[in-house]
Amino acid sequence: MMRQTTLMTAESVDPNRFAEQIERAKMLMAEKCYALAAEELTHLIALGGASGIALTLLGDCLTQLNNLEDAERSYRSAIEIDSMQSRSYSGLGILSILRDRPESARAYFDLALEYDRQSDRAHAGKALVLTVEQRFEEAFDHWLEALNYNPTNEVAIFYVTQIAAQVGRLAEAEIALEQFLQRRPDDHDIRIGLAGICVQRRNLEKAREQLQIVLDADPTHEIANEIVVGVEQNLQKQKELVGRFGR
Repeated sequence: MMRQTTLMTAESVDPNRFAEQIERAKMLMAEKCYALAAEELTHLIALGGASGIALTLLGDCLTQLNNLEDAERSYRSAIEIDSMQSRSYSGLGILSILRDRPESARAYFDLALEYDRQSDRAHAGKALVLTVEQRFEEAFDHWLEALNYNPTNEVAIFYVTQIAAQVGRLAEAEIALEQFLQRRPDDHDIRIGLAGICVQRRNLEKAREQLQIVLDADPTHEIANEIVVGVEQNLQKQKELVGRFGR
C-alpha cells in the first residue's frame, strides 16, 4: 500500500519546483516508468505539493501498477481539492472498467465530459464502454472525438482501425490513421493498419505505397512482406483484366 500523507495545497511548495516535478513525472509516465513517476509524485505530495493534477497523475500511475485501491484514493483526494478535475473522473471510470462495472464507468466518463468536452481520455473511456456493449456506431463517434483532441491516442486509433469496416466508415478511419502517422511516421503497426484500410477500400496502389515505406525501413518486417505479396498479386490481376478489356 502507498503511504498516505496529510493533504496540503501546492502553494506550500515553490511554484517553479512544483511545475518542474510535475513535468518530470509526466515524462516518466510517457516513458512508461510508472513506478518511478509514482515515487516522484508521492514525494512531491509529502512535501506539501498536493494538488488536483499531482494526485490525479499519481492515480494514473497506481492504476498502471495495478494498485487500484490506492489509485481510487488518489483520484478522490484530487476531486476533494478540485471537484472539476475531469481527468480524475476519467481515472475513476477506468477503475470501474477494470472492476467490470460498466454503468459506473459510463457515469464517471459522462461526468468527465461534462467538465471537459475536449478530453480525449473521457471520450475514449466512454467509447470503450460502448464498444463492450457492442454499440459500435456510437462508440466509433467517441473514438473519433478522442482522436480529434489527441490524434495520437493509441487506444482510440486501435479501435477505429478494428471497427471501421463493421460500421461502414473506412474513409474516416483512413483519415484518422493518416493524421496519426503525420505525427508518428515511424509507427509501422499503424502504417500497416492504414494499408489494410486501403485494401478494404480497393486502393491497392496506396496500400502498396504504405507497405513499401515499412519495408524500406525494415526489409525483414514479416507482416508487411506477407501483405505486400497479396497486394502485388491483386494489382497484377487488375492489370490483366484491364488488358483484356482493352483489346
